[in-house]
Amino acid sequence: MYLFLKNPNFFKSAGSISGGLDIIKFAGQWNIYKVLGKFKTNRKRWEEHSDFYLLKNIKWTHRPIIISCGTEDFSYSMSERFADSSKSSGIAVTFFHSPGSHSYAYWKKAVPKHFEFFHQLLNKKIIRQDMLFK
Repeated sequence: MYLFLKNPNFFKSAGSISGGLDIIKFAGQWNIYKVLGKFKTNRKRWEEHSDFYLLKNIKWTHRPIIISCGTEDFSYSMSERFADSSKSSGIAVTFFHSPGSHSYAYWKKAVPKHFEFFHQLLNKKIIRQDMLFK
């Protein structure tokens, strides 16, 4: 999602499964501060690297996205908030959720739905193979 939001003219769409869509929520975890600096003194840098704050890059565009998350996943409320913010920004978002945690068992169910989403997206319009990697 991050690569898509930073480069919306390069990609047609993106998806997130159980994603950390707002890294600011994890400022004290996973040593992210070692890369971005301490959140308290580098808020702007954190926002520049957080998907939630990068949604503005595709606001009111025709770049659909798909978000999925298990309802018991620690990132569920963040995924739901991201989907709601996408909708209010005029972004075509497909958000689905079902029981599950941040686990392989959930991802195994979610991945085929993402493939189906992208398959349908590509089939809405005939795309020349040489244009796929523009």
